[in-house]
Amino acid sequence: MSHSHRNINLKSILVGNGLTDPLSQYPHYRPMACGEGGYPAVLSSSSCQAMDNALPRCLAMIQACYNTESRWSCVPASIYCNNALIGPYQRSGMNPYDVRSKCEGGNLCYTQLDDISKYLNQDAVMESLGAEVSSYESCNMDINRNFLFQGDWMQPYMRVVPTLLTQMPVLIYAGDADFICNWLGNKAWTEALEYPGHGEYAAAEMKNLTSQNHEDVKVIGQVKSAGNFTFMRLFGGGHMVPMDQPEASLEFFNRWLSGEWSDKSP
Repeated sequence: MSHSHRNINLKSILVGNGLTDPLSQYPHYRPMACGEGGYPAVLSSSSCQAMDNALPRCLAMIQACYNTESRWSCVPASIYCNNALIGPYQRSGMNPYDVRSKCEGGNLCYTQLDDISKYLNQDAVMESLGAEVSSYESCNMDINRNFLFQGDWMQPYMRVVPTLLTQMPVLIYAGDADFICNWLGNKAWTEALEYPGHGEYAAAEMKNLTSQNHEDVKVIGQVKSAGNFTFMRLFGGGHMVPMDQPEASLEFFNRWLSGEWSDKSP
């Protein structure tokens, strides 16, 4: 972004169901799992209470990670918080990427991903694609674990967003049925972000996001926006919004590219 001869024509940034500010997002695991995110509760009242009890220690550990950005602080925070606040949901057998459905098998809960892997691992397909690896995996858990044990999971990545906002529009969107990077937490971190436009953005109201592709009024989500910063909640979408709501996804994406929510000030 700061390179004087930047050769990537980057015009905007979209983050879908991301983990950007754990300190703001982890408090919303319990509400999302316990019926406060727009869908029925997945967990029992005792499990919800246990998550509440664990939260203060979790937040203190995340704050220590933020203070040092050291693996020695960040790895313990990841292990404790994930066990205490994500573990109860994982043990329920429900899909962490969609609170409406059970986990269908495999560590990613979607049988379709196995079908994709089988297809892409065919010799003829790999040769046609010019693949230079031995095999394809939807998510390599060894690499995922290595990221965690370097302390990457709990880092305060939201600290780079203010610089981005001075140069281009940023959209944070979330399918509202996702648990693991849920819309409650994503909305919360955007409203907590400290940057010059914080007051205007935090005060902006959530408005209905209405489809322009239907003669009848169809609300596909909610949106709030100020300056270059926009948050969008997409109804009926899980962690992978385009898979669950392809028509709505294409529409909001095209409208974003058209500049509907970007800062129009000179």
